[in-house]
Amino acid sequence: NPQETPWNGRIYQTVTGLKNGNYKMKLYGLAQGTGMYIYANGNGTEVKVKFRTDQIEFYEVDFTVTGGTAKIGFVCIDAGGTQPYAPYFFVDEIELWTR
Repeated sequence: NPQETPWNGRIYQTVTGLKNGNYKMKLYGLAQGTGMYIYANGNGTEVKVKFRTDQIEFYEVDFTVTGGTAKIGFVCIDAGGTQPYAPYFFVDEIELWTR
């Protein structure tokens, strides 16, 4: 809703017990509006990949884990949009792979 934007926030899951190294998060997703990102942080550098379209697409996010812990999820930075229900994102089939 326009009266609720821009919207800023973060939702993530903390995954523990990981081996240090390189990881890849794979998922399908879409977004209506702007300012929405897929998020990964392997206890170091934060990685954000912007949702590209309002059609379901496949995404891959590469990141490095140190200290055995990672946060994976989504972040909105000044998210908004003129479309009905914007800002809005949808994701499915999230997988975490070692590289």
